[in-house]
Amino acid sequence: MDITGEDGELQKGLAWPPARFYDNGDGTVTDTMTGLMWEQSPSSPADTWDASLGYAASKGTGGYFDWRMPNRKELRSLINYQTGAQLSVRLNSQGFTAIQNAFYWTSTTDRFVTASAFTVNMQYGDASATSKSSTGRLWAVRGDSTSIPKTGQTSCWNSSGVLQASCISLGHDGEYQKGVPWPANRFIDNGNSTITDTLTGLVWTQDGNLMVTRGDHLSGWDALDGLTDGQVRWWAQDTIPRTPYEALSYIMHLNSIQYGGYNDWRLPNVNELMSLIHHGESSTATWLNSQGFLNVLNAYYWTSTTHTMWTNQAYRVFLQSGAFSMNPKTTASHYVLAVRGGDW
Repeated sequence: MDITGEDGELQKGLAWPPARFYDNGDGTVTDTMTGLMWEQSPSSPADTWDASLGYAASKGTGGYFDWRMPNRKELRSLINYQTGAQLSVRLNSQGFTAIQNAFYWTSTTDRFVTASAFTVNMQYGDASATSKSSTGRLWAVRGDSTSIPKTGQTSCWNSSGVLQASCISLGHDGEYQKGVPWPANRFIDNGNSTITDTLTGLVWTQDGNLMVTRGDHLSGWDALDGLTDGQVRWWAQDTIPRTPYEALSYIMHLNSIQYGGYNDWRLPNVNELMSLIHHGESSTATWLNSQGFLNVLNAYYWTSTTHTMWTNQAYRVFLQSGAFSMNPKTTASHYVLAVRGGDW
């Protein structure tokens, strides 16, 4: 196997319990990794965002009356990125029933387009913003996780995208603000062109367009697409040796020169890169640049995570809104933000 630094090779992050989901025998299932309790069999009809928020508030499944629509981080925590088109099938084999190959609502508004909220596709695992007037499904949750951080959203916007004076009794992410609190000083400038995230323990390259800042874009690292802007393919070709026009190969280059004094840089997996998204800001890139980072762009950045249904594609994250989707490895060009350390 070519040592590429792919997600499947490194498998970074918290280990999942062998028996992750526990059937409580009352129509609910507890996720032993996150501590959240979920509906075992989501039964609410597909409907608009507002209607689905109302369905969540009216539930009494298992004798509990504090059900709510999950925020984006909570619902995304259920995704297994190995399962490809079989995500719902896998979940239905883990104690859940009636999980559909469909989009499920989250309570998190898209701060880039506030008339939209984020959804998660329980067939493929992709997450995108969807108009709140569209139709989606509800999978209600209760509890508060000790392992999933807050999204950063503290305000509420209605279905027309209008900021609300109060979040009380709306059921939005901004009302509940569930998850692990962020440290007051989340990012530390290490003084060696790296930034430590004190929430996750991950260490990032400080520069969001390092290839251009270092001048590497003029030294054979960025030209395959006819541009020299710091964007590269994930792979130029799936062969050995690696070519210089690749995101994964550029990470190997940073390790060879011990950038920042380290030789264990890697391309972040989708969970690691998504951990940087601030859903309370209209631009995560702008916010990161105010927190000690440099040259982070409102653009797509590669992750090391392959889409296992379409294995010729890898996930990318838009560091403005936080949308993520897959794109072809050998034809699409995106930016690179390297990470090291941590086990988040």
